[in-house]
Formats: sequence, structure tokens, C-alpha cells
Amino acid sequence: MELRQLRYFVAVAEELHFGRAANRIHISGPALSQQIIALERELGADLFVRDRRSVRLSEAGRTLLPDARMMLALADDARNRLQRVAAESVPVRLGYVSWLPDDIATVLGSAVSLRLDEWVLPSHVQADRVAEGTLESR
Repeated sequence: MELRQLRYFVAVAEELHFGRAANRIHISGPALSQQIIALERELGADLFVRDRRSVRLSEAGRTLLPDARMMLALADDARNRLQRVAAESVPVRLGYVSWLPDDIATVLGSAVSLRLDEWVLPSHVQADRVAEGTLESR
């Protein structure tokens, strides 16, 4: 069971329509159907009751839906927390030849989750540091 499949399942469960769910999550209808069928096979249960005119959740689908939402929320929370930690732990190394305007230093220094390492260096040393990867090149 993959998070992607759970996202697809939740979209279909909320829309109760494969076409609208496919549009919402930006994939083709056949690809969505294939992923739902693969998830149903893996779980050994039909998640939807389908006929030509309607789609509704089966008992297994109703059972899975709250857990799927919780798993997706936990995965999103974990991703967000890790991205914040990663942003906090990677410094921006800013080199300049002789001065940095006060307003730039203030703006950069007040950015959330930004650690700024400032270096006053001759331009040829800055070029060497950029080549080494110890100074930003952007």
C-alpha cells in the first residue's frame, strides 16, 4: 500500500466519481482506476461499489477512509517538519568583497529558519570558495 494509492482512494471516496477525482489529482481516469484496482487487490477487498451510474464506498472503503486520511495527514506533517529542520540546518554562506548594505543584512538576518554566514573576502578567494562549494553561487 503506497501513500499515492491512499491519496487516490481518498479523492475517489470524497468525490464519489472517478472522473472528478482524476481531474482533482491531475491524473488520467484509466490510471486512477488501475491504481484503485491494485490497492483493492493488495488489500483483498473492494473499496467501492461501482455500477454504470454511480460509485459509493463499500463497507471496507468506509473502514479504510478515516485511517487513510490519518496516515496521509501524518505523512504530510512528517514531511513538513523535516523540511523545516532541513531549512534550519543549512546555512546560507554569503561572501562579499568589502561591505554588505545594512538593509540587506537586516532582511536576510530576519528571515525565518535562515542561518546566515557572512564572509568578507577578496573576489579571487570567493571564486575559489564557490568552486569548493563552501560559498553560495546563486
